[in-house]
Amino acid sequence: MAAGRPEAAPEIYVEAEQKGGTDMPEKEQRILLQDAHEVNQHAEALPEMKLTQAMRKGMERGKMREKRRFYFWSTGTVMALAAALLIINYSIGSLADRAEPAPEQTAGIPSQATLEPYRSTTLDGLASAMDRGLVKPIAQSVEQKGYRVEVDGAVTDGRMAYVLFGVRNQTDKEVINADISLELGGVEAPSKGASVELAASGSSRIPANGANHFIYTVPLNPSVQYTKDAKFHVTLTETSNEALMSSSNKYRTAFDISFELDPAMFKDKERMLYPDRTLTVDGQRVRVTQVLYTPLHTYVDLDYDQANGKKVFRLLSPVLIGKVGDKIEKLYYPKWYSPENSEALTEGADAMLMYGSSEKYAKLDSVSLKTEGVSAVDKDQLQIVIDLKKKQIVEAPDDRFTLISYTRPAGAGEVLIHRELEHAYAGESLSLSLDNSFTDAEGNVHPMQSAEGYSQGGHSWSNKEDTMADDYGYNFGKDAVDYPQPLTIKVKQMWMPIPDTQALELLR
Repeated sequence: MAAGRPEAAPEIYVEAEQKGGTDMPEKEQRILLQDAHEVNQHAEALPEMKLTQAMRKGMERGKMREKRRFYFWSTGTVMALAAALLIINYSIGSLADRAEPAPEQTAGIPSQATLEPYRSTTLDGLASAMDRGLVKPIAQSVEQKGYRVEVDGAVTDGRMAYVLFGVRNQTDKEVINADISLELGGVEAPSKGASVELAASGSSRIPANGANHFIYTVPLNPSVQYTKDAKFHVTLTETSNEALMSSSNKYRTAFDISFELDPAMFKDKERMLYPDRTLTVDGQRVRVTQVLYTPLHTYVDLDYDQANGKKVFRLLSPVLIGKVGDKIEKLYYPKWYSPENSEALTEGADAMLMYGSSEKYAKLDSVSLKTEGVSAVDKDQLQIVIDLKKKQIVEAPDDRFTLISYTRPAGAGEVLIHRELEHAYAGESLSLSLDNSFTDAEGNVHPMQSAEGYSQGGHSWSNKEDTMADDYGYNFGKDAVDYPQPLTIKVKQMWMPIPDTQALELLR
């Protein structure tokens, strides 16, 4: 660990499109990881899932993360239930059909007291904003069918928006959030990259005759002129097997709550830098186009040179360093946004780093960006070539890729790709992502098929050991054995850290 960096995050993490901790034997962990990853990977292809149009749209446009706790199932009917629950519980999007008339909205008395359930949040920028009284109390609610959804507060700086809301369940059936979105001035904020977090520890389910509090985070498109007329959409669904497998709206209840949220509420407190300077790391050129300081967050926009020989995925441990005289302020551990996980980048940007808020940004007389290296792969090596008949990897971006056995009977066209990496900058690592189509030896393109059994796959890492591992299930289809071999899959994303400490002055 570099000198001066904060202590590492908790020792072991497990990721199935989100991060959380677990402690279990390696084999069991791998099985659970495989299950979760492939359920997500192939969710759209499950023909038996009779989801509503709204849920399908939500599934396609974004995923809601249950950050504090998540579950895995393995076989039979229970696995089908898990697949349905994951699809619905991870969906974020707009509601395609709200046939029933909207129930009456009730206004309460806005006060900071209504924000108390959210003060334990670990969301960096939001936690600081709450401490400084920047979150706007809303106190608007809608009640119907024994459920009450309350928007308690909200805040935005024009690049990121947070909605703090609670759900009260006065029925005898458990429910979950199935669909969530935010409109500003009639324009829906991009659901890709949005997330829902628990305001405190526990399960994201809302128990019968119980309540829960959530924080909806959504990046805003900087090229859109949003207005302050906000509308927050929530759909609740029951969690019974029948409800999750049904396309009927009788199991789902939709809410629309209107309030004011001004995207320009901090406009007079912003500070924008246009350094337009280039950082060269491992020979790859990364241009810093702008830095935006707001009371909520600090944003750094990056542009990767098209002439780079490698595809850049991320910088390693980027630190934004500001100085006021001889006093130094450092911002660590940004959240990364890219076209793969967001539709809200500045035009022309390849990535956005979102840091927490700076305390001294208005007075900074020096700003620099320091990185310990880059995760990048030669552009001509971004493919995995497999001989399905021989069950062998012919070519891959590095020699760490292997094929391992499934923990269940596998179809003739199924392979489980495994990769382990040491000295991995593990806490920052990205999961492997492959294209959903492949090419045979004669150049014919074929679609990837859904898993033939329960799903397997996942991404895990240990900060203590600085290691990471990927298990990625891929189904070429039962007929693919007869295709001209070998078969080629494009790699969309992988983790290849290359240490190379560099720094760039952005303001001096």
